[in-house]
Amino acid sequence: MSGSSPSPEPAGPPARLEVGKVVVYETTDPNVIITEYELSGTDPATGQRSSAPFVGVLKVRDGQIAHWREYQDMLAMAAATGQPPGLLAGLSSAEPA
Repeated sequence: MSGSSPSPEPAGPPARLEVGKVVVYETTDPNVIITEYELSGTDPATGQRSSAPFVGVLKVRDGQIAHWREYQDMLAMAAATGQPPGLLAGLSSAEPA
């Protein structure tokens, strides 16, 4: 668009992510893996360290990961990326189900 200012760049992930607190759960299906873990990182611009918990559900086929579904703590992710006000505003303006 002519005359419009460029959109701000989205905040990127920390320069270096670390995986910690990994727990793998056994399931009754040998092709399904459930794992719980924490991702941590440091924002290179501010030096602020953040972390957030995740749960992964993986399906394996022929020794390869065929499907990966990941669940996140959205409030922790918003806090880690400095976005809580936007997330909370979106939640408060959402239509009730």
